[in-house]
Amino acid sequence: MKRINIIHLAPNLRRLYVKHICRDLPMVIPKLTKLEHLQADFLVGYIDLFQKCTEVTKLTSVDLCLGHIDEKNLKQLCKFCPLLTKLRINVDSSTSLRCLASLIHLKVLSVYALDTTLFANNDVCLPNVEIFQFNIRRNLHFDRSVQRMFPNVHYIKFGYGWKSTIITGKISASFPHLRTLEITHIRGTTDLVDRLVGLSKLRELIAHEAVLSDIHLPPMNLPQLTLKHSEFEVTDEMAQNFPNLRFLNLYGKSRCINAEKLPPTCTVRRFHRGCVDDVFDIKL
Repeated sequence: MKRINIIHLAPNLRRLYVKHICRDLPMVIPKLTKLEHLQADFLVGYIDLFQKCTEVTKLTSVDLCLGHIDEKNLKQLCKFCPLLTKLRINVDSSTSLRCLASLIHLKVLSVYALDTTLFANNDVCLPNVEIFQFNIRRNLHFDRSVQRMFPNVHYIKFGYGWKSTIITGKISASFPHLRTLEITHIRGTTDLVDRLVGLSKLRELIAHEAVLSDIHLPPMNLPQLTLKHSEFEVTDEMAQNFPNLRFLNLYGKSRCINAEKLPPTCTVRRFHRGCVDDVFDIKL
């Protein structure tokens, strides 16, 4: 197998994924003059190098999902990469997100593991974040403390991290301007119905790897329902709860049972390719 000389390629790289500790990275970083996106599992070990390289200030996207980052390194990252529009991080409950307020261009924030303690600081506000993705690590309560931190989010995607996780409160209490909601790995529970009540501005509901056959969704003025590798059974009650549904989008192995019960104005569309599984890939 031919070994690629990354130092030789560095000046032309726009995206770089570092899966393991790279001995050449200290020499490569100063040569990444065109780099826009960096994904690194062990980047926290090299953050100190950023202060020696002005080129990293041009980074607009950083993914640290698989490398745990503490509050000190998070502050350094915000300092060295002020132009970030997308950031994915893995933090613990004791880490404050206050330093992210300095990232005035940040539009997409993805937090690998989340619990209510991250919203304890009432002075944290990230008004520029429009897309928020997270996995729930412990019990989470949706309330106005979340809204204070993310007042302008219009797209959220969340998934259950552990089987014992419990969610309380209404999503509308935390995200009143929500237009797109994507829920992954939904467990067959009626609790989801209570979480969805009050989402009057919701334009699209996306279910990823979910079975909606046993869940009676509440009445919603929803024009678009998207299924990604999911199953949806249309009952008479369900058809009445979606009177304004115009499109039912099916991706991958998704299927719709009793589709004939959908409103006559609804069009079922199947897409074999082009399914975006991650909000981090959405073009702003």
